Amino acid sequence: MTDKASPTVSRKRVLAQWRVIDTDFHPVGIHFHKPTIDFHNNKAWTEDCYGNYADICQSIVTTPETTVNIIVCEMFGKDRILGMMPGSVVDDEWLATQAVFVDFRTLPNGDPAFIRFGQGRTATHELGHFFGLAHTFSEPSSCVDADGIADTPAQKNPSSGCPIDHDSCPDSPGTDASWSFMDYSDDGCMQRFSQGQINRIHSILGTYKPTMLIKAIASKGGVLPSPSNLSAPGIKRKAGGKKKSKPKPAQKKKKTKKKERSSKKDKGGKLRNGSESSKKKVKTG
Repeated sequence: MTDKASPTVSRKRVLAQWRVIDTDFHPVGIHFHKPTIDFHNNKAWTEDCYGNYADICQSIVTTPETTVNIIVCEMFGKDRILGMMPGSVVDDEWLATQAVFVDFRTLPNGDPAFIRFGQGRTATHELGHFFGLAHTFSEPSSCVDADGIADTPAQKNPSSGCPIDHDSCPDSPGTDASWSFMDYSDDGCMQRFSQGQINRIHSILGTYKPTMLIKAIASKGGVLPSPSNLSAPGIKRKAGGKKKSKPKPAQKKKKTKKKERSSKKDKGGKLRNGSESSKKKVKTG
């Protein structure tokens, strides 16, 4: 999204982002077709993408019940947000807020100074919310089973950097899931979804995104495993490591805590509880 004559994000970087999410979701059994790319020139949207997310969704989101809409804009400079999902997975699948936003800096092959969050994993993280996953860490901070997934250990706080084998809940089995796409680790540290997270995605598709699932099965002739482990959140990704709440959609911030349950909506800066908003923010520091 740009208010300039030429877009600041090249088609080459958009295609690089597509390859990242297609690779990351391959073990889940999800394949993304080569994207249709549209550029929108709107000064108001460019200057405050986060503040205008509702208008943007209503204006440009296309067939959300069968299409994954990823909106690339400026979010980090003003709000320190890497990405977000404005709605909740439990919302109607036809709603325009069934989309994902990411800051343009998070796409691959961008500014080397932004390499910690510039390898395309913000989109993977936000799509995890889109398909019903919560953060692996607790929100607010505690050692409870925040995301409702058995094979992601209890985690008190979001990870920052790449803390391999860090254990924020020593009295609970396992170490922090800094390897998960649903933590706030640096992009290079995020490696995969757990089998429990994969099962959750399959369940959510059948329960909350049936039209998308039916279209995918019809086009590929494939069938996903039986649903299991139902739950659904909304979220944001920040850069840094903790969470904030804001009466808005979810985003990917790097400051947050661990989980979210799956039925209501949370509007907040960096939260992913069974609420409606998801953001990912980053705290560089």
